[in-house]
Amino acid sequence: MPHRIRKVRKLRGSRQHGWGQSTAHRGPGQRGGGGVIGMARGRRSYRIKYCPDYFGKHGFRYPRVKYIKTINVGALDDLSEKLLALKEAETENGKTVVDLQKLGYGKLLGFGVVKAQLTVKVPSYSKAAEAKINEAGGQILKID
Repeated sequence: MPHRIRKVRKLRGSRQHGWGQSTAHRGPGQRGGGGVIGMARGRRSYRIKYCPDYFGKHGFRYPRVKYIKTINVGALDDLSEKLLALKEAETENGKTVVDLQKLGYGKLLGFGVVKAQLTVKVPSYSKAAEAKINEAGGQILKID
């Protein structure tokens, strides 16, 4: 802005230059704050010169990975009793048959203790889960 049309030229002789109290229009609050505050507005020229990559997407983006819902054998042991009560599971030859794929689970993991004899239908399972189910007298049937 040219000096001849600046506000200060018209207001020479007035103490506050139209800003109210004598301390008004002086602090950092008038400049938009400290740090990187206002980089999109008042400090645009600084950003263009020194931080050209300030906005936009940067770096590698992971591809979408399909999430597999899992359940542990300990939780399945507790869940099997509830499923029998709700008629979501069946009993065959003294074993409870649980279809985990119908319940929305994709994998059976081996954490916990199994007491009941279970026949579990599941797309995938861990070696520990298989060992614990077999040890309790049950079996795992893999579904494709």
